[in-house]
Amino acid sequence: MLEALKDNKPEHNYLQTKLLEINLIGGAPQVADAIMQQGTLTHYDKAHVAKLCERAGMWQRAAENFVEISDIKRCFKNSHQMSQEFVVDFFWKAEQRLKYFSVEGYDESWPPEHASLR
Repeated sequence: MLEALKDNKPEHNYLQTKLLEINLIGGAPQVADAIMQQGTLTHYDKAHVAKLCERAGMWQRAAENFVEISDIKRCFKNSHQMSQEFVVDFFWKAEQRLKYFSVEGYDESWPPEHASLR
């Protein structure tokens, strides 16, 4: 199935999700991890796969795919099981994204009561 999805087309998002789901639920999380490590599939349902990664104890993969802060925080409660390099890289990338939004003027639209957070 991976071979059929190697072109990484957006219309294959359901199949990409299913492939990862089969491996995560079917007892082969290391296969799903290897697929995500390759980065060849990018159109899968990230929120769904993140939940499955979390259930499988794959905290790093879950954190990479979650977008909600509460979900990411929950994953980082297990940061002792994550590589130190991943944790540093994750927060460095988050800081860069915040700087980008700040530079682009997004923080100017914040309400005055949040001025101290800028």
